[in-house]
Amino acid sequence: MAWVRAENEKTLGVLQSDPRYRHLYEQALSILQKDRIADIPLEWRGLENFWQDKNQVCGVWRRTARESDRSQNPKWETILDVDALAVAENRNWVFEGASCLPPEQRLTIDRWE
Repeated sequence: MAWVRAENEKTLGVLQSDPRYRHLYEQALSILQKDRIADIPLEWRGLENFWQDKNQVCGVWRRTARESDRSQNPKWETILDVDALAVAENRNWVFEGASCLPPEQRLTIDRWE
């Protein structure tokens, strides 16, 4: 890991020395924080995605109805707030996804790190 960190530092130095870096970085960050596409829906549960931004550093797994997703301001229902869980359990959780068991999709197997 020390080697990886050292190589990353060298690469970051080269990238940041390019005069275009700041603009491209800000543009990419804006896209990542705003323009996200929800995952393929499960029939009765709606659209889901895992969202991270400056306010949800660990992330939140959430869902919305198809109709709501088509609006300018979708109304999201939180399935799991990883930041809140990390605070409640005093642990740094990393959400790696979940698999819901068919046919009712009511039991979920979560993968954590």
